[in-house]
Amino acid sequence: MTFLTYILLCIVIISVCSYVSAFSGALSFWGQKLADIASEDDIFPSGDGFGYQRLLSPNKINKLILLSIVGNLAALILGVIYFGWYVGLAVIPFILTVSTILGLTLYPKPSNSFYRNQIIEDLIRQQARFVKARDLKTAFVIYKIIQMFNRFDAYGMRLPS
Repeated sequence: MTFLTYILLCIVIISVCSYVSAFSGALSFWGQKLADIASEDDIFPSGDGFGYQRLLSPNKINKLILLSIVGNLAALILGVIYFGWYVGLAVIPFILTVSTILGLTLYPKPSNSFYRNQIIEDLIRQQARFVKARDLKTAFVIYKIIQMFNRFDAYGMRLPS
């Protein structure tokens, strides 16, 4: 493996990690917004928003999280094997720092409609799968969550009731 190939691998890992970081921030934002509404309306038990964040997580984000973990381990192992222990150990903090900075600056803010629309589309797909599987209780819960999203405009601002 050449050093250039290793750098390209690290760039791919950084891009995946930064997207995951930005999307996780959006999931946290929207999860907290939904938890605030749910606690006001007693639709669901109130909580800290993390339950909603897990519920809202699209399958692709879960796969990208796994890919970023595997990518970081690959960068560590390949760095140690091909370029010495110091390169392998130095690349992990570098990847995490750069991906966090890019996730905070390059991607839209968590309240942006970019994430909101992706979350709602995934919820609609989940609801359709549950209806097809005849799990109507879970499909109804997802329907209620989609309705909760309708209480916000595209940028996370609360609409008047």
